[in-house]
Parts: sequence; C-alpha cells; structure tokens
Amino acid sequence: MSTDENVARVRYKAFISYSHRDSAVARWLHRALETYRVPPHLIGRTTAAGTVERRLGALFRDRDELPVAADLTGQINEALKATQFLIVLCSTASARSKWVNQEVVNFKRLKGAGSIIAVIVDGEPYASNMPGREAEECFVPALRFQVAADGSLTDTPAEPIAADLRPGKDGKRLVKLKVLAGLLGVGLDELVQRETQRRQRFMAAVTFASLAGVATMGALTFNAIEARNEAETKREQAEGLVEYMLSDLGERLQAVGRLDVLDSLSSRTLEYYARQKPEDLDSDALGRRARALILLGKIEDKRGDPDAAFAAFTDAHETTGERLARDPRNPNLIFDHAQSIYWIGYVHSQQRQFSKAASFFEQYSELAKSLVAARPENRAWQNEVGYAETNLGVMLYRSGRFHEAEAAFKKANLAHREVSLSDPNNTVWQTDLGRTLAWLADTHRALGDLSMARQERLAEIAIYDELVRREPRNVQFLQPLLVSQRMLGAVLLESGEPENAISALRNAERLADRLVSIEPSNTAWAELQGRTKLDLAESLLYAGEPLKSRAVLTEAETITARLVALRPGFTRWQVSLRARAEILRCEPALRDHPPASALRSIGTLIDDLEKFRREDNQNMDLIMALAQANLARGDLSHELLNAAERDVSWKTAVTLLESNQTTDNMRALYLAKAYWRLGRTAEHIAMVETLTRQGLKHPATAEFLKDSSVARSGS
Repeated sequence: MSTDENVARVRYKAFISYSHRDSAVARWLHRALETYRVPPHLIGRTTAAGTVERRLGALFRDRDELPVAADLTGQINEALKATQFLIVLCSTASARSKWVNQEVVNFKRLKGAGSIIAVIVDGEPYASNMPGREAEECFVPALRFQVAADGSLTDTPAEPIAADLRPGKDGKRLVKLKVLAGLLGVGLDELVQRETQRRQRFMAAVTFASLAGVATMGALTFNAIEARNEAETKREQAEGLVEYMLSDLGERLQAVGRLDVLDSLSSRTLEYYARQKPEDLDSDALGRRARALILLGKIEDKRGDPDAAFAAFTDAHETTGERLARDPRNPNLIFDHAQSIYWIGYVHSQQRQFSKAASFFEQYSELAKSLVAARPENRAWQNEVGYAETNLGVMLYRSGRFHEAEAAFKKANLAHREVSLSDPNNTVWQTDLGRTLAWLADTHRALGDLSMARQERLAEIAIYDELVRREPRNVQFLQPLLVSQRMLGAVLLESGEPENAISALRNAERLADRLVSIEPSNTAWAELQGRTKLDLAESLLYAGEPLKSRAVLTEAETITARLVALRPGFTRWQVSLRARAEILRCEPALRDHPPASALRSIGTLIDDLEKFRREDNQNMDLIMALAQANLARGDLSHELLNAAERDVSWKTAVTLLESNQTTDNMRALYLAKAYWRLGRTAEHIAMVETLTRQGLKHPATAEFLKDSSVARSGS
C-alpha cells in the first residue's frame, strides 16, 4: 500500500493528547495549526507524511471533539485509528494522567512511535531517572519506553521527537513551526525561510486579479488582506528567527566566545523590537526583548563598560516588569523578572555601591523564595535560592565582613550541591557549585585558613576539568578554570610554595592566552590575562628567577597599557593592573631604571590613585594599593637616604592599612611590614605571631619574620 493510500484512510491529521490543566496550550496549538496556510511551493509535494495539501486538515483535540456518550474509551480509540499523527502535550500534569498515557500506548500499538510529536509545556524530560526530581517528570511512561504489540510497556527506552515551550527554549513560534514540519514531513528551514514564496504567491494573485478584471474595490480589498497576511507571515518568520538566535544560536556563540557576533545578534533583535510599540508586543515578544537586553548587558560588562551594561539591564528590568504586570501570578514570569533584578544588583556590586546592590539582591532573594514556596520540587528554582545567598555573601566579602560572608557562602554551597547532585550532567548546576566553592576559598584565604582554601580550590578545579573534558570547545568553562588555577597559585604562594604556585599559574597563563586569542576584544579576558601574568611574575621573583620574572612582567605591562588607554578612568584596571605592575617593578631585581626614576614613577602612581580615592573612598582594593605604593615609595626613599620622605610614606601606609578594618591576612602582612619599617617592634611582633598562627608563609615575609625572631629572643 502506498503512503498516499494509507493517508487517504485517515480522518484527522493529528490527535492532540493533553491534561486538562494544559487546556489553554492545547487550544492555542489547535488554532495555530488549523489556521496555518501551507507555503505554495510545498503544495503537491509527496513527503513521508503524504501529499502536502493547502491546509493541514482536521485536528482532533481529545475530549473536546467527543459527543456525550457512555463509551468514551471506544470513541477515543476510533479517533486514534483515524488519525495520522499524535501530538502529546508533555507536562508534570500530563505525565501523571492515565488517559494521556493510554492514548500514547494505543497510538503506538496502532500506528507505531514514528508519528508521535511531543511538545514540552513544563517539567523536565526523564526526571523520573533523577533522584529527588521525580516530581518534575513531563513524559508519560509510554513516551519514555517502547510499547509491545500487545500494548504492554517494555523496558527498552524510547526517544520521542520534542519541541519545547518552556521559558528560554523554543518559544511559541518555533514550536508551531517544528510541529508543522513534522506533520508535513518537510524540513524546519523550509517553513522558517518562506518569505520569498509568500511574495511570489502575492504577485501571482495580483496578476490573476488584474487579468480577471476584478473591480477596483475588490482588488484593493484583496491587496489589503494579502498585505495583512504578508505582515503576519513576516512577523512570524522574524520572531521565529529571533527565538532561534537568542536560544540555540546564542548558546553556541557564547560557548565559542564570539562577543562580536553576539553583539550583532543582540543589536539586530533590539532594532527589530524598536520599530514596534511596547504595548503592541505580546508576552513572548517582551520576553525575547528582555533576553536580548540582558545578553547585550553581559556583552558590555565583558567589554569593561559598566554604564552601558547598566542601561541594558535597566531596560530589561522594565520589560520583564511590564510582562509580569500583565500576569502577576505566573511563576515563569516571576523567574524572568528576578533575572533582570539580579543583573542590576550585579552592576551596583561591581561598582562597590553595596547599599544599592543590596536593595536589588533582597528583591531577588524574595522572588526566589516565592518560587520555591510555589513549586518546592522545582530544582532550578531551588538553585535560585543558592544564587541569592551567593549575592549576599559577595557583598559581605567585599565589605570585609568575612565571617558573615562565610556563613552565606556555606548556605549557597549546600543549596547548589543538593541541586547539582540531582543531575550530574547539568553543566550549569555543576558550574554554580564550582562558583560557591570559589567564594568559600577566597573567604577562607582572607581569614587565613589556607589549608581549607586549597582544598576548596582543588575541588573547584576538579569540577571544571570534568566540564572541559566533556565539552573541550566550550570556552564558558575555560574562564572559571583559569580563575581557579590563578587563585590556587595565590594560595600556594602564601603557603610558602612558590614552585607549586608557578605550576598552577602557568596553567592559568595558557588558558588566559587561549581565551584572548579567541576574542581579543573581550576586555574581561584581557584583564584576567594581565592579572595572571602579574601573579606569575611575582612567584618567579620569589622563586629566585628574576630574569623570567622581568620577561613576564613586561608582557603584563603591555596588556595593562592597552587596557588603561581604552578607559583611563576605570578604577579597577588602575588598581588591579597598573598599580600592581608599577609596585612590582619597584623590586630591586625587577627595575629597569635607577631608584630616583622609580621613585618619580611611583609618586605619579600615588597621585593618580589619590584622585580615584577622592571619588571612591570606600574602595578597599584601592586603599590597599595606595598602602603598598606608599610602602614602595618609602623603601625607595630609604635607598636614596631621604629619611623625611621615607618616614612620611611608611606612616601613610600604616594609616591606610589601619583604616581598613578587614581581617584579610594580606592586609595584616603589609601592616606588619610597615610596623617593622617604622621600628614599632611590639605591634610588629604581635601581628607576626597572628600571621604565624594562621599558617601564612608568603616569601615576602621571610626577612622581617627572621627579624621578629631576633627581636623576641632579645626582649
């Protein structure tokens, strides 16, 4: 029997099986499919689904099509026999429906699995295989497993074809086109790229109308209808492509680190929506606009432009707020609004505006808690609570409140660990766990617990090594791996192991060079590259390799000069790169110029840092850099026998360090060094004893630790 003969016996093109909780989605899909006009160039083509007609034909929407009768099961089976395809709306509700499961079983027994199309509404496919997430399952058993000839389920897994309506996935337009492609037996691209065929149909119709001598009013009416249809078709095509760009294509571009293409993608999307009135955009369109704005904000942040990033995130916040106002109880819209709130808080936090950041992070935390309260079984929303605790911890950490930060990060770590264990293959959740380990390691390092910091960095590196092993071309895993290797190097140096520190930092350097070669315009990666080389230059110096140290320092200075020239007023680059490079260059073994020249350079640096301090006098990183610069200026003045400037510089360093009330062990190290320089022996010895108890063995302490021992023995 031919395909056409088989199709000719069916009454319905498709049977839509769903739970009553998903009635609204079923009605939308039914209407969207039945009103779809097949592109002219496809009509008459013979495909695996039969000969393509102008319209799809009738669709059976389960119980809505049935008359009042006693034998509903029998009539449903009759409808299944007369149906070519089965469309199953998959959700946590339908996964528990015995009716939906039986309809899938009966259809498989009658027609086989090849004509079943799944549409995911909510939940998670195969969650029943994930310990602790069973309630999120969206596939009925008959979809997950093959069915025997007698209708019984086997233990052989099945892999249904699925479109995905969940937030951040295919979206309505693309779901509709994917389902249509399956029903027609054609490729998805042929439906998405159909504007040309529509135009040809329009021109043919106009020509026919002219030849037939249609009256002027009739022709105008016809043209208006066709223009409306053309506009609708063009809008559907554009929004389908937008959804693809923001989801599948966007994820792939982020994975390969193409900021330039991502920027173009985001900008084109926003240009498309800028031509439309916000009030005319439906919820899906507003969602796509918000995602494009957040993507743009992330790109601007990576390029080192926090003002542009903030503007994009603020616009996204207004968009998600408008969307939520239309449907305030929709948890998916609450989730999307929480994301835009987070990113505004993130920019404030990066700029050390902690009070402003706190207000947004508190809103974010409340929304996360409301999501978990509404759906406690939803692992993704449980993960949001972990993010909220991390945000709080970061602000506490950057305020120098390390013990409070540690408590917050431990809560975040527990939340992310529970979620990540439920699905070890979820790379996002594994990355989130790695991020909380990183913050815990930084906090324990600041508190002087170097042993714990080392353990946490090694555990974090193991996570990223595994992710890179799975997806070696995904650059999104390389940046956190680079940072974790770099910070492990810092912990090892402070533990008195410069050789091991060099090994970790060489790994970080290779990763940094690779990332920058992929995307040279990514200033965030360039900054990491510069910081890594400065760390490496310092470790090489303490390992007794000044020539290698000077070579790496020169590379770091080249990177620093390029970045600072791009944005001279950007405080972070001035502190993390320029100040650190110039202070390191003051070391006798690394100088390119005599002490007098070095003294002038460090004086200019201090003047510039003081200007930044007047604009931001709460920036602890800036204060630490100023203290180190003053220590260096004092040492250079001492070499030049300028006692007055020497003592003023060292005393300034002490004042700055004492004003920083954090318990950071590196702050304590430099304060002990300044006390030693000024001959404040008792304070110096007390500080050294504290550092010794904490296990700090940084090579920079060797000289004055020895001096402390002599001072104690002579006292």
